[in-house]
Order: sequence, then structure tokens, then C-alpha cells
Amino acid sequence: MNNLRALATFSVVVLHVSFPLLCEYGVTKNNDWQIGNFFDSAVRFCVPIFLMLTGALLLAKPIEIESFFKKRFLKILLPFLFWSSIYVVYGLNLKYDKGEILNFLESFKFVYLQFKDGASYHLWYIYMLIGLYLFFPILNKWVLNSEEKEIRYFIIFWFFVMLVKQPYLCKFIPAIDLTYFSGYIDYLVLGYYLAFKFNYKKIKLLSVLIYVVGFGFTFLGTAFKTIHQGNVYTIFYDYLSPNVIIEAIGVFLFFKSFSFQNTKLESLIDIVSKHSYGIYLSHVLMLTILYKLGITYSFINPFIAIPLTSILCMILSLSFIVLLKKVPFINSFIG
Repeated sequence: MNNLRALATFSVVVLHVSFPLLCEYGVTKNNDWQIGNFFDSAVRFCVPIFLMLTGALLLAKPIEIESFFKKRFLKILLPFLFWSSIYVVYGLNLKYDKGEILNFLESFKFVYLQFKDGASYHLWYIYMLIGLYLFFPILNKWVLNSEEKEIRYFIIFWFFVMLVKQPYLCKFIPAIDLTYFSGYIDYLVLGYYLAFKFNYKKIKLLSVLIYVVGFGFTFLGTAFKTIHQGNVYTIFYDYLSPNVIIEAIGVFLFFKSFSFQNTKLESLIDIVSKHSYGIYLSHVLMLTILYKLGITYSFINPFIAIPLTSILCMILSLSFIVLLKKVPFINSFIG
């Protein structure tokens, strides 16, 4: 679990470092764009892995509603509000500097919309997660009282629905309402199932093959469609696309059968895993600082710049979170 959480945390950073390069299609060199596509495609499993871990950890034991919301819900809500406030203040300051906000009413409207829709692009995940948390007590009861074949049916039909919802297949499907088998909630059930119900003797080999297939479809599909239509095609990047689901399954199964033997590396992974939520919330702020210093995907060859910028961002984010956690009172809101 720690290995997966640390990997997913770093992968989110890589994703946010590489994605701006993808938006430069037709402007930047094609080889550089393909490098961005490679890194972005390789780590698309990050958000699904976070959700699968959440499902594996929280659905395995009975949930008592009052305790769940006092402990678990507040644990994600308070840091989210704290960091949202920081991004709102930062954004408000930028607006003032540019002269785009001139009075109190405009300031109030800006702050309201920021909290309503998300003060930074990466906070969409927390809004989605809060919605899932509200449904957790109900989902928990169903999972713990269902037979394995019922859970398997739910997962298989969800994957089928995600497959037929793709633009190239949906036009052939009758107008049946399949929304009950769609959305991020199914990743929670998938994580629980793979962690506690799925067993296979050659799981490591299987997991590698599954990941390679998922990554191949993401990378090649995006490259082909983008070149074909002349602008960036992002359907294969969608976290609910079949190829990304396959990627996430491969990564999850691999780490189910794999453990590190290096004590120092394990210690580092434990530290990153422990502070993963804070790193996620703060890393965009650290990327902004790096970008102002000229450290982006393009300060040298992207094949080196993307991982190097990602590592620097991780170091800054982790250091900042560890430091803030030593400050009395604030430490409860850091994540």
C-alpha cells in the first residue's frame, strides 16, 4: 500500500509537469511532443490507483457512520479547505496585480467562484473524492454483504460500460441508461476486489503484460489520433477510459506481489506515503515556483527535464509539508 501511494503521488507530479508540453502540439517539435506523450501516458494510472487504494483500505472493514465522518471525512476536508484558501489568496493577488479586480464585490465573486469550482486545477480530485466519501457507508455495507461473483459482475459490467461509452463505439449502443455502472465509484470496488479477492499464481508476469497493453493503447492511440486530426486528442487520457483502467489494474497487481528489500528506499517510500495528501495538495504551488525560476519541461531536453523537474517538485513539496507539520496548530490542516 505504501509503495503504491508513493508511486501514485510521484506520478501525479510527472503528469502535471508533462501535460503542458502536450498542449504545445503543432508549436513544439514533434519528437519533444512525443516525449511528453510518453511520460503522460506512462503515469495515467495515478488517480485510479489513489481511488483503488482508498477502496482497499476503507471497504474491508465495517464503517460506523458517525466515526467515519468525524475521523476520515474531516481528515480530507480540513487540509482541502486550508490549501484551497492558499490558492485563492494567491489567485486573488495575481488578479489585483493585473488590475482585473478593482473592488470588494469583484473580489467576493472571485473568491466564491474559486471555492465553488476549485481554486486550482488539481483540486477537482478532492471535490470528486468528497462526493465518494458521502457514499462510502452505503457502499461498504453492500461490499461486505455481497458474494464474490456479485462484486465481479459489478466490476465487469462497469468495464463494459466504460468501453462502449467510447466515441468510436457509443453510436452502436441502444439508448439504455447505463449511468448506474459508470463513474469513479467503481474504482473503489475494484481496489477492494484486487486486494482481497483476486489471486493468481503468475500475478507478476500477468500484471506487467496488463500494464504494457494499457500503456500501449494510451500512448499509441493518443499519438495516432492527434497526428490524424491535427490537434491534441485526449480521450485516451481519460481516467475512465478502458486503456487507463487496464494500466491501473496492471500497476496495482504488480505491487501486490512485489516488495522492496532496500531499507533506505523503504524509509523514503514510507515518508512520501505518509505525507502524500499534503504533497498532492501543495505540489502545484511548488511547480509554480519552479516555473518562475525557469525550471519546466523545456529548460533542457524534455526526456531529462520532465523527470528532473518532477523530482525537484517532490523534494520541495515534501520538505515544505514536513516543515509545516512542525508548526503548532497549522499542522492539523496540512494533510
